[in-house]
Amino acid sequence: MKYLEEDWCGLDWSEWYPLHEGRSLAKGLGKGPGIYRIRDPDKNTLAYIGQSGRCLRKNLEVLRDESSAKRVAPDSKHFASPCVFVYNKVKDVDVEVSTLSFKGNDPERLATECFLIWNYRHEAGSSPRCNLGKFHEGFEMTVDDDGVKVRKLDVSEESDYASIAPLDHDEPFASEEWMGLRWTEWLPLDKKTVKAMDDEICFLRLADDGINELKRVDHTESLKETLAGHLKEKWSKKALFSISFRGLDLPPIHIAEIRNDLIAGYYLETSEAPTAQFIR
Repeated sequence: MKYLEEDWCGLDWSEWYPLHEGRSLAKGLGKGPGIYRIRDPDKNTLAYIGQSGRCLRKNLEVLRDESSAKRVAPDSKHFASPCVFVYNKVKDVDVEVSTLSFKGNDPERLATECFLIWNYRHEAGSSPRCNLGKFHEGFEMTVDDDGVKVRKLDVSEESDYASIAPLDHDEPFASEEWMGLRWTEWLPLDKKTVKAMDDEICFLRLADDGINELKRVDHTESLKETLAGHLKEKWSKKALFSISFRGLDLPPIHIAEIRNDLIAGYYLETSEAPTAQFIR
């Protein structure tokens, strides 16, 4: 299982340490920005791959405290804490953590996180249990006006967290068959072209006018509205766009997995994030 090794994907990972054992986290987990992976030692699978732009230790301390509380906090600060809470409380398994220091900028770190999730999807045949909207079978997490909630599903209810197969990178990003999908021809991102487009559900990729760099990938339920929004962005001047998966109403988990894989595929090809993907 390469995803458990200390040199996974050619990177320098720390040893594995229990998340909830003892009053403080192991010093070997490090400080500063970085990426971390959480494993279920009972099944030797990854529960979560995450990242922090500030301090790994503080990020993991929040995860440890929230996931070891008596109940799920409605205002959970850590995205993975409800899922790890289920491991810790319901499944009675203490997860283990391994970290990776990362000195690159935010887009590079976020794209690397996507790349690692994509590699895990290829190696394990599924996304990590707590990433991309997945959760424990038999449980459900919801977020509403009252905050985050986790509930155990009734026997009559079913939870469908099955992953789709990971996309394969075998064509450059400008190709009409990039990542194994069928993309339309590249069109100019201008008012005239946008006005003529159908307002449909699809995946969307945007590039510079020479198709030398990918700007971003999106999923939209309103193509015309999304393109009109991009027209207002500074980076969109002379941009081109192309679409795929037209009219398919996909489950949120599958949308998240495809978007992740597209970012990862571009990162594999160029060692860079799409230039406008992680702009806030």
